[in-house]
Parts: sequence; structure tokens; C-alpha cells
Amino acid sequence: MRGLLYILIKYGGFVLFVVFECIAFYLIIRFNTHQSDIYINSTNRLSGYIYEQTQNINDFRSLNEQNDRIQKENAELIEKIINLPGVQLTPIELSQDSAYRDSSQYRLTPVKICNKVSRLRNNYFTLCHGTADGLQKGQGVVSKNGIVGRIKDVSEHYALVISILNTQSGVSALIKDKNYIGTLEWTSNDPFVLTLFGVPKHASITLGDSVITSGYSTIFPPGLFIGLVDNFKLPAGDNNYEIDVRVTQDIMSEDHLYVIQNIRSEEQLELEQQIIVE
Repeated sequence: MRGLLYILIKYGGFVLFVVFECIAFYLIIRFNTHQSDIYINSTNRLSGYIYEQTQNINDFRSLNEQNDRIQKENAELIEKIINLPGVQLTPIELSQDSAYRDSSQYRLTPVKICNKVSRLRNNYFTLCHGTADGLQKGQGVVSKNGIVGRIKDVSEHYALVISILNTQSGVSALIKDKNYIGTLEWTSNDPFVLTLFGVPKHASITLGDSVITSGYSTIFPPGLFIGLVDNFKLPAGDNNYEIDVRVTQDIMSEDHLYVIQNIRSEEQLELEQQIIVE
């Protein structure tokens, strides 16, 4: 009790002053139209600013959720396009030949990157997804801009992706509209130039020809855009061209990737393995 009296004696004058100020402030606003308008306008501006900043904070907190939702929607859209015959889309461009595709053969899973090693001879990604998410060894990986690589190893929660910018990578590809098939490898130090081997010397090749996936494997569907013919040469004594293919995407800078699941791959591989064994 004594402590309360001491506080009232010490701070009572200040508290009384604040009370009178609040009463005076209320009377001014209540009975003066001009001051009332100023108060209402200022209050609205202050509350609007506070609401805007609060909304910005909430939006920032929900960015990860929004990114996941957008990536999932993109995966569903690209999946539908891949499975539609006779459709072309750049940079992911689909072949007119739909003999290898139906409406349900390929499915896409959006994935996040845990780690990446770039600017080396053997570049790779580590995905924050594994067998628990349906990923399997040998599946292809793409971005919205084109092919990226394939899964080499997978654990329960992680997957190792060999980039196409890797000396161990090889992709079956063909020159669009001419159907010359070869194997695409990375033999240079230029991250934007791959080399297509195996195209016969009688082939008619033109600078600027589109190079797409052939579909002659279970990794990628046919018709995914890879790049454009930038240069070609016929080595002395060789029967096949060496074709430089310039890709349009910076593969190792991609942040949003998608794993392609070919639901018929096991059936195809099992049948082919029987032929090899026999």
C-alpha cells in the first residue's frame, strides 16, 4: 500500500497531465469539424500503412508455399503438353510424330535442388527428393527450358542427377524434320555447346537445324527441344559428322526442375533385356 502511495505521489502529476491531454484531444476532435477530418484522414492513412506492411510480411512468409504451388502447376501443364501429340512449344518443343506417346505415358514430379556442382567436367545436381517421392534411377530431369540430365543414383530422400554437361552423360537425339539420329555428348568446355555424334556423312545438315530428343530410350519422351546446330564437320577418314549443338539455356543455373516418369519404362526394359539374354 505504501508503495502504491509512493508511486501516485511521484508520478501522479504526470498521469493527471496525460489524462487531461487525452480529454482535451477528444474534445477538440469531437467538436471541431476541421480537426476531426484531419484526425480521421491521418488514422486511415496510418491504419492503411500498417495493413500494407502486415500484408507484405504475410506475403513474404507464404512465398515458399506459393513457389511450390506454382511449380506443381507448371509440372502439370508441361506434363499435359508432353503427352499431347502434334503440339509444338518452344523452348520445350514436341515432335509431330506421336507414335511413341499416348495421353498417360509420362508424368512429371516437381523437385527442389539441395546442392549443385557446376563449371567442372562432371557437373551434377543433388535433389531433395528420393525413392520416398517416387524417384528412380535412370529417370530424366528437365526444366521449363529443356532437358537437364538423368538420375544416376537415388536414396530414400535424395537423388544424384548427372547433368548433360557431364562426360558420363549421353542423350539420344535427332535433327528435327530430317530424322538423323545420333548421341549427344559434352566434349567441350563451353556449357552452351554439346556435340552430336553418329549422324552419317550423307545427311543433309543446315546451320540452325533444331535438335530434339529422339525418344529411343526410356529416359526422355520424343521431341523435347535441346538446341540448334551451330557448326558441323566431317573428320578425315570418318563416316559420321561431329555436330556442335548450341543450347539456349544455362543448364547449371536452373532452379526449378522436374523429374520425368515413363510409366512404361519397366515393361520396355524388361522386354529388351530378354532379347539381350537370348
